[in-house]
Amino acid sequence: MKIMIKKIILKNVATYPNDEDTIIEPTKINFFYGNNGAGKTTITRILGEPEKYKDALIEWDENDTQSKLIYNQNFVRNNFNSETKLRGIYTLGEESEETLKKIEVLRNEISKLIEDKNLIFEKNKLKKKELEKHKNDNKELFWNKYKKEYCDKMPELYKSGTSKKENFFDKCLSVIEEKSDISFEELLKEYQILYNKNDNVQEQKLINLIDINKLKEIITNEILVTVIEENKDITLSKLIEELNNGTWVQDGLKFLKLSVNRCPFCQQDVGVEFLNRINLLYDEKYQKQKTIFNEIRMDFEVFCNQLSILLKENSIIFNDSKIIIDINEYIELIKKELEQKAINLKLICEIPLNLSIFEELNKIITEENKKINSMNLKLKNIQKSKGDLIEKAWCFIQKESLQDVKKYKEVLNELTSEIKQNDIFLDELIKKINEKQEEIEVLENSISGITRTINQ
Repeated sequence: MKIMIKKIILKNVATYPNDEDTIIEPTKINFFYGNNGAGKTTITRILGEPEKYKDALIEWDENDTQSKLIYNQNFVRNNFNSETKLRGIYTLGEESEETLKKIEVLRNEISKLIEDKNLIFEKNKLKKKELEKHKNDNKELFWNKYKKEYCDKMPELYKSGTSKKENFFDKCLSVIEEKSDISFEELLKEYQILYNKNDNVQEQKLINLIDINKLKEIITNEILVTVIEENKDITLSKLIEELNNGTWVQDGLKFLKLSVNRCPFCQQDVGVEFLNRINLLYDEKYQKQKTIFNEIRMDFEVFCNQLSILLKENSIIFNDSKIIIDINEYIELIKKELEQKAINLKLICEIPLNLSIFEELNKIITEENKKINSMNLKLKNIQKSKGDLIEKAWCFIQKESLQDVKKYKEVLNELTSEIKQNDIFLDELIKKINEKQEEIEVLENSISGITRTINQ
């Protein structure tokens, strides 16, 4: 048996007066009809929520009320939403309201994430432009500073990698760092030898070392500290010694021979006895010592000539001017001592033994001879030598540009790192956006499915 409503009493609500009761005793099926505002909907509201209306009353056949299904404007307002922004036309059910709020929150979060993504994207675009400018600026720098300054002067060495600015820049960055102390001057010199356009390259001769032992023999010869004088046993020697005119007398003998034994001054005949005594003054010992001294002087003159030729022909390798100055001063000192003894053979030469400056010069010559030997070996295998020189040439550029390369790579790494980090942020944001979009899709499906709608 179905429990039914026995009586509905309406009072003091909407269009129903408060001074009298409006009583309805419904049957099994009831129809209420009337103009708008007549009170039809009010009856459904009281049936749906009688506790809200203190002056109205609903009596049932029994004390317990039964379940009620009421469809009115309140039901539509509470259960239907036509402004859902969903694929369907409307949603149904009170639970949908909470879901829609969640969807709206997610959409706002997505909007914020998209703003962040666009901001980072624009920031990254500026960084990429900055990176491109940094590369182009350095291409110009390397082209003008290194290609034009060095490579253009040795084109055969830099055929590969110098046709375009980008190629040259990449080549400079790709050269493996090697220990190379070769200077540009050495590089250019070797280039000019190996790439001689006359194809008539000849091996160089080694530079002769200075004969230090020969010089030592000259300046330490005993004759330089020997008093070379006339025969003391001859009477005339005392007078010559007193007048100190031994050189004058000795030179006068030359004129005596030319004047046929007549005195060069008074024109009188010189007696045989006097002539013999004069000749005895300069005996064999004297003549021998004098000869030895003159030979020493001649040896020294030969040494000086050889030294002068060596210094002139190889002046380019003797860049230490102090050594050359010291050597010239020392040579002049020896010359002066020998000249003074030549004027007066009785003098004793005072020549210090300072051969270390010649040893230093020989060290320089020895080092240069090593280079000459090395170059001569290269000339014997010129094709391999050219290949080796090309590698050295690029290592030289790498060495010269090392600081600029470091500066370039520091900025490059910094910008690249920022771009990479921004890309990571972008990926994370896109992932979050996709996750939230998937979450929205699940929520939308939960409130717009056909089965769920029918059940609601």
